[in-house]
Amino acid sequence: MRKPTKPLTKYLRPTQAAELICKSYPSFYRIAKSDPTFPRPYKLSGRTSVYDIDELIAWRDAQPDARGVRQKSLLNLAQRCADFSLGENAAHPFVRGYLLAGGTLRELALETDLPEDGLAVLVEPDGNRELDEDSLKAIYVQAVAQVLRREKELRRRVEENPAATDDPDFSKALFDLDEAHRLTFGRTLMEYLLREGREDGTA
Repeated sequence: MRKPTKPLTKYLRPTQAAELICKSYPSFYRIAKSDPTFPRPYKLSGRTSVYDIDELIAWRDAQPDARGVRQKSLLNLAQRCADFSLGENAAHPFVRGYLLAGGTLRELALETDLPEDGLAVLVEPDGNRELDEDSLKAIYVQAVAQVLRREKELRRRVEENPAATDDPDFSKALFDLDEAHRLTFGRTLMEYLLREGREDGTA
């Protein structure tokens, strides 16, 4: 069995690898054993094996139904996250999350190819309405990207100037980001950090 040649962050354990290629663990195990084109595992130590992320993605994308699987998975994820955040008489969670994370309607319109006036309707008090699948996926992808960009930006500001956390504007940006994270991912940033085992609430 091969030994890892890249940083360990470039490898996944079997259960994580199964999620990456959108398969259940039993299906993953069956494919790994029967498909000669499937990436071979790397041995860490003892009985621990891992798979190279790049090799898994290349295999997944080479499958005939790969695009359909990815699109269906993305839609399911968007719908689940929307279900966590949807409420009556409220703006659409993904559009509001995008805006709270520092984006603008004009930027969102450019990134999604959706009309700005149509997006503006989704920000109104009763803007939480059904979207067609393509629009839902497009807005969701951009909301996630904007939230992650904002998290990275605020983290960089603190690293460059720790005193930035005392600035009221920074505190508001952090508060808005926390809400944007909830609207986009179904839980606040603090909840995410705590559930990931970061008891001090830091990234």
